[in-house]
Formats: sequence, C-alpha cells, structure tokens
Amino acid sequence: MRGPTNSAWRRGATITVTVMRVAYAPIVMTELWPYARPGTPAIGERLLSQTVSTRYVADALATRIEPNRHSLLPMIAPSVLGGLLMLLGPAQLLTTARRRMHLHRVLGVVFMVTVYASMAGAGLYLARTNPEDTFSGAAFWIVLATILAGTVSSVTCGILASVGGFPDLYQQWMLLCYGFLLTAPLLRLEWGGPPLLLPGLSMAEINQVAIAHLGSVVALGALDASRARDRRTTVDGTTQRGCVRGFGRRPRSRARRDESTT
Repeated sequence: MRGPTNSAWRRGATITVTVMRVAYAPIVMTELWPYARPGTPAIGERLLSQTVSTRYVADALATRIEPNRHSLLPMIAPSVLGGLLMLLGPAQLLTTARRRMHLHRVLGVVFMVTVYASMAGAGLYLARTNPEDTFSGAAFWIVLATILAGTVSSVTCGILASVGGFPDLYQQWMLLCYGFLLTAPLLRLEWGGPPLLLPGLSMAEINQVAIAHLGSVVALGALDASRARDRRTTVDGTTQRGCVRGFGRRPRSRARRDESTT
C-alpha cells in the first residue's frame, strides 16, 4: 500500500492551517465584546462553554473583567487586526497559487502594515498592564512580550530581505512570522483540549502548560514549512538519502574535487 507523498503532506498541512486561520478570525474579532458591553455573546466563549462547560469559562473570565476593561482600547488592535491577519494569510496563499503576483504583493504590504499596527496595540497593552495582572501572571506576560518581539523582528527582517533582493530568505522570515501569529489559535485549542483529557484544570493552569511548549511548536513548524518549500532533490554536501545518513561520508562536492586531483 503506497503511503502519502511529500506533496500530499504539504497540501494537507496547508489546508489544515488555512482552515484554522479562517475559523479563528471571527472568534478573536468578537472576543472583547463582552468586556465593552456585558452580556454580549462572543463566539469563542460560546464554543468553549459547549466544549468544556459554562462553569469553566465563567471561572476563567471572572478575574479578567477589570484588568481587560482597564486596557480595552489597546486590546482592540491585536484582537480585531489579529483576525484580519488570519484572513490575509490564506489570501496570500490563494493569490500565489493563481499567480496573481501584483495582488499578492499588495496583500503582502497590507499584511506587514497590519502586523505593525496590531503589535503596537499589544505593546501598549503590555506597557499598561502589570505583569501580575496578566492572565496567569508574570510568566504569561513575559511570553506575550517574547511573541511580540519575535513577530515584529521576523516581519522586519522579512522586509529587509525583500528589499535586498532575497526572496527565499524573505519567505523564511515570513513563515516564522506566521508561526508566531499562530500561537493565538493554538492557545485557544489548548483551552478546549486538555480539560477534556484532564478534567479539573483551570484555564490559568492550561496557560502555564502552553507557554512551556508553544515556542518549540513555532520554531519547528516554521523550520518544517521552510524546508518543505525547498524542491531540490540533491544538495552539495549531502547524499540523496539525507543529511543524517550522510554523516561520516565525504560530501559529494569535496569527493569530486579529490577525484579530479588524483
């Protein structure tokens, strides 16, 4: 029985990420409505209540009302614009697939400007909020600040690579930027998943668990996506069986030089 090909894995991963981004957009855009007007329904809270329990959501948000109201305006930017970024990512993939490069470049510029605007709001929120008042405490504040710095630095390096004429390097930096942005929907998935396996965990405890491994998921995911875009079948210094099996053997380029001198 023939297993899935590399192209099938790439296509499946792309579809999965795209569906997750599009589904997450309305959830994050409506997340702050209850804080601006109590009683207003939010899609994410409703889904989480149906998945886990109403009590679970109520206990998690009971301590967030006053801190979130204090920084409501700065939080609107990463919330609403974050949802827009979730939609801009698949739009760029679609324009690339259809080879509409002019529209792709326009969407890329809009994406970068939106990242800066969203992260500016997130930075203002972090500056106005004491680390102890952040959801799950100071450790979560530090992680949010790290994600902010990683997102801004990766998109900035992507712009510099594009201006410098390095399209492959630009794509790699933007994949890392996408990875940082995907920590938000991944965290929401963890809010609903672990309580089903380990009932009794609070959302604050799940946040503490998530910050221990989401960083590695971002780095490995961006690296894997970057390598998946490399369609070369052979590379100087490796064998066709891969770098791991090639350890201990002479690189092909060096072997050829040695043979030419004998």
